[in-house]
Amino acid sequence: MYDKYYSFPRRSPSLHFIVFIQAEILPHSAGWFIGNEMRLRVTFNVKETRRRISFEDPSHSVFVKGCAMASKQEIEFIDSIDASFPFENEEDARKVLSIGAGISDNAALMICLEFINEPTGKFIDLSLSLLEQLCHERPTQEVIIATPVIKMLIRKIHIPGGHVLDLLEYCREHNGCYNAVGILSLCSPMMEEEAKKILANW
Repeated sequence: MYDKYYSFPRRSPSLHFIVFIQAEILPHSAGWFIGNEMRLRVTFNVKETRRRISFEDPSHSVFVKGCAMASKQEIEFIDSIDASFPFENEEDARKVLSIGAGISDNAALMICLEFINEPTGKFIDLSLSLLEQLCHERPTQEVIIATPVIKMLIRKIHIPGGHVLDLLEYCREHNGCYNAVGILSLCSPMMEEEAKKILANW
């Protein structure tokens, strides 16, 4: 048994690949976002490596070792909203948010990454309102620390250094907070480098 680590563009079919791996190979595969790329760890055993060798694309860069596991429910939820969060229908958006809030911090913060990366700029007020709902429905330490940074990233305005440092400290101390690290990496080029260092230490 061994692990392989890959990097993909964020808006790629790679999350479907993760769900396949999660269901069909071993329950230790995991994926997460950092900046505009998605990192993927796939756990193979020898027989299935032979059978699925076509998935091993050498153009994908090796990344980090030792990341924590993501649940199948979490991965399937992330897959379901990637580049398809229902901004146009507020009722559906609030229902989807409640589902993510009930799964995990990673699922909840994936929703926040959708707020941050929404390309049209038409849903800033809705995103901020949904973020407030998320804080009520999942008031965990991770969500609360990330929230001030998320607000600024949604608004595309300067982020006070204290908020960024709080998130940086949290991410350094808590393995497996992939989407918190992804949010951290969007704060500045310096924080993107810090995010890479954090992942490399997991």
